[in-house]
Order: sequence, then structure tokens, then C-alpha cells
Amino acid sequence: MTEPRTTRPRPHAPVQRDETTRYLCAAAHSDPDFADALVREYLSEPTRAITPSPGVDLGAVLREAVAARIRRRSVDAVVVVLFAAFAWASPPFAVLWFAVALVVGAAQLSERAAERAPSGNAVVVRGVVLLVLLVVVLTVVLPLLFQALGPDASDLVYDPRTGRVVDGPVLDTAAIVATVLFLAVAGVVLADRLVVWNLATRSFSRGNFTHLPGEDLWQGEWWVRRLGHGRYRDELAHHPAGGSTSSDTARRGPVALVVHRGFHPFVGAGPIYQPWSLAFPLDPSGERASRRDVRGFAVDELYDALEDDLRGLRNRSSLSPGNRFGELTVFERVVVPAHALVERIDDPATVHVLPDTQRRPRAAVERDRAGELLEQPLEWMRYFRCFQVETWDRNLVISVYLHLGVDAGTLYVEWTPCVLLPLKRRYQQIDQQPSGALRPVADGLADLLQVPVSLVERVVSAFARITPLPQRPGVLLPAKYGALRSVREMASDDDVENYFQRTDLERYVKVLETRVLRATGRFLEEHGISVTEFMSQAQQVVSKNIHIEGPVTGNVFMGDENRVGPVGRATSRKKR
Repeated sequence: MTEPRTTRPRPHAPVQRDETTRYLCAAAHSDPDFADALVREYLSEPTRAITPSPGVDLGAVLREAVAARIRRRSVDAVVVVLFAAFAWASPPFAVLWFAVALVVGAAQLSERAAERAPSGNAVVVRGVVLLVLLVVVLTVVLPLLFQALGPDASDLVYDPRTGRVVDGPVLDTAAIVATVLFLAVAGVVLADRLVVWNLATRSFSRGNFTHLPGEDLWQGEWWVRRLGHGRYRDELAHHPAGGSTSSDTARRGPVALVVHRGFHPFVGAGPIYQPWSLAFPLDPSGERASRRDVRGFAVDELYDALEDDLRGLRNRSSLSPGNRFGELTVFERVVVPAHALVERIDDPATVHVLPDTQRRPRAAVERDRAGELLEQPLEWMRYFRCFQVETWDRNLVISVYLHLGVDAGTLYVEWTPCVLLPLKRRYQQIDQQPSGALRPVADGLADLLQVPVSLVERVVSAFARITPLPQRPGVLLPAKYGALRSVREMASDDDVENYFQRTDLERYVKVLETRVLRATGRFLEEHGISVTEFMSQAQQVVSKNIHIEGPVTGNVFMGDENRVGPVGRATSRKKR
């Protein structure tokens, strides 16, 4: 009979479930590569810009990543040392252990190969692998086993001091030491598996998860979850747990600043999804109207008019399932490429972004400076007004970046939706794990058998360090300042999970797009500007589905029908 799972009281539980943060905290302990990537991106460079992370409590995930990395390094170091001592005390059995590890590893590889092979070839794959395993067992494993456990072995003992086999009692000191060391390795490996299992099924179970230290759900829970926090105290202080990940911008306060590296400027928002842009003349309306009849306007007036219209979506209606538009957030953002920042380090405008090369770029720019960029954007520093909707328990996030440009005769509208796709499915499987301890024990035994073949990986894990990038004196590296990916982007899958998520994504993008186009046309009419050319181009966006695919040099295509298609890697392919 298994022990029932307890529920930790949550007196201040949020209205919206934060399943994404819960899954990612568990993923940090189950996926070593994910935990290392988080430490490398967020904590290894003290001068790197902080990456926006919508849809997740970044501070909580980083703390679990640090604890998971320290726990894993400690376990790997202990296992390596214990196995080295075991091999010194009993080389024949160490070789035998290695042979068994090869057989077990080959069997696991065969099973994976059979799963990936076409259904008709799975039997062939298994047969070939079994044949190879039989040859290995007959030529390697059995001879070693007979040599170690044969009838003459009871009177022979290996002397590590001379490297020879000598006469002696069966239970000599070396045999006892080897047995104790083997049991110690088994205990460490099994204990680690049980710790990870307890974290997944109890600490990060639905209804129990919290990032705040409290009463242990199992012995030593918070000791394990706080490993390494002291070592990374200064870095973690920049990412407080429980902080808000996205909120409306205070119009009187500073504007959020993002310094990015790589091609994609909207770090943290996910891949770009069906962007478009319009450019059209601001001609007076009416046949007899003249330029004097046009009421001039500043670009910030149009930004505010569009924002006011989109805020109207917050009214409860059937337009958005779960009234997700009621949680629509609006914020401003200034985006700067890291390579352009480094190249212009002597530019007077750089002081607004990077006043000290030994520190991080600023997290925000002054309101006055953002206003200047709004009116006169620089090639390497742009202003955006952003609209964001978090859906499906924060597992699907749609962010739209709006950029406007205007003068006396032309208006330019740039519309860039981005989508944070759901988490990888394997990160969401913690709720399907069995409550009994049989599975972690079986996994631990499999790990124990494969210890010899995992030694290289464990040595690297135990002793390799994540250090800042080397930098020559007088040379500034863009990678030390620019952010590349957010925690959500690292953990995202290649596509949505189901049909409803795909249609919801299309729904939110289309609704926002339609409202912006309509509000723009109404704003132009109110200022005495002809909307003929604007409506012509807007009609193509809405009904003909003109989209820019791929990079700047990609293709522009036209489709006669609106489409609901894949949003991951497939969106960068040509439409055929």
C-alpha cells in the first residue's frame, strides 16, 4: 500500500494556475542539460542582460537549477571516487562490471532503435542486436565470470600491491573492501534516484508546489532544494523568486530595455509567427480636400489610440476562452542588439544602455529617452509597444510587438506576433509517474549496472565548471552582454499540443490584428486622412493572408484562404 500524497496548504494560491513554473522546476532536476543551460545563460556572466521570461517564475526555476546541478555534481564525484577505489581493490570484478554495463547499454540502445524503426523493421533490429549481445556474452562476459567465480578462484586472491593473483582465503580484506565499495555506489545511485522521484511526485506535484521554503514534505526536501544557493547568492539576487513576469508599464516610469545577441530581437517571446508591415501615404480624404485639411498627429498619439482600443478586449465575452483577453498586458520595450552596442561603445547614446562595461546593461531606459526613440528611432535602438496574452495555464503565450513610423506624408506599421510554444511533453509527464517507489528503484538499479560506461560523463559533470567567457583586455564580447534565449524558449516544444491550442493561437493573433487595423483606420479618418490605400493593404493582410516567412530575405506569399497551420519549425518553410 502506497503512502497517500499530502497537500501543502496554500493560503495565498493564485487565481491562475502556474503549471509552467512547476513543470520547469521539476525539469531542472530531471534534465541535466537543461539545468546547465540555465546556469550558463543566466548566472555565469555577471554582465549579461536579464532575459524577459513571460509565463514563468524565473527566480524559482533558477534556484531549482542551481540545486539540481550541485546535487548532480556531488553525486557524480562520489560515484567516480568510489568506483575508482573499487577497481583498485578488485580489478577482475571491475572488468566484469564494465562488461555487464556494455550489455545493458546495448540492450537499451536496441530498444530505442526498435521504437524509432518502422513497424516492419522493429523485429529485425531487435534480432540483430540480440545476436550481437549473444556474441558479446559468449566471448567476453562468460569467460570473465568463470575466471572470477570459477572453482579455482576460491583459493586465489588478487594482491593490488604486486599486481598478481596469490593464494589466500576467500574473504580477504580486498574482497571485503570491494563489497563495501560496491554497496556504497549502489546506495548513492539509488538515493539520488529516490530524491529525484520524491521531488517530482511530491514537491512538484499539483497542489503541493511552492517555491517558498517551509515544512518538508519528505525528509531533507528543502535542504536538497537549497543546495548551492549560497554560492550563487549574488547572481540569484537579480532574479527574485515569486516576482511578476509581465505587467502593464507605468506610463510615467522607465521603459524596459532588452539587449539581445543573435538574430532574433524579441528574446523571451518565442519564434515569430506571421508578421506583416504596411506603408502608405497620408493623403487628405475627399476629392476637394487639401493637405491643409489633414490634422497632424504625433506617433505617440497613434500608439495610445491603438492601445486604448486593444484594452477594450478586457471586457468579459465569448471572444476569448477563459476570458484570457481579460488578462491582456500592455508594456513598452526598447530593443538593442549586443553587437551594435559593443561597436558603438563610444557613442553618446550608449550611456543610456551600458554606462559601465563591467556591469550589466541597464534594465530600463528613462522615459524621456524612450520618447526620443519613439519619434526618431536609431538603426540599432528601436522602440516597441507590446501586447501579451498568457493562455493554457501560461503554457502558451502570444506576444505582439508593434512599431510605428510617421512623417507628414507616410505612415509605416510593423506588426510582429511571437508565440511561446508549450513545454516539451516529457517535462509535463511528472503527473503521470507512479506513486510507488518501484520505478525509481528499478531506474536506480539500471544506473548502477551502467556506472562503468557512464564514468566519462560523470567525470565531466563532476569536475567541469561553467565559467565566464574569456575576454582579452580591451576587447568587448557581445555575448557577455546580450541575452540569447529565455528559460521558456529553452524548454519549448516544436509545435502546439492540440487542435484547440492551434486555433486559440490563430484566434488571439487575428483578433488583435483586426482590432489594430480597424483602430488605425478610424484614427486616420478622424484626422482627415484618406484610408483608401490603407484599407486596400489591410484587406490583403486580413483576407489574403500576406505573411513574411523566414528571415529578412524570405518569401512573401499570398493565400486565398485563412490558414491554421503549424507554428514551430514548419512556419519557416515555403508555402507550396
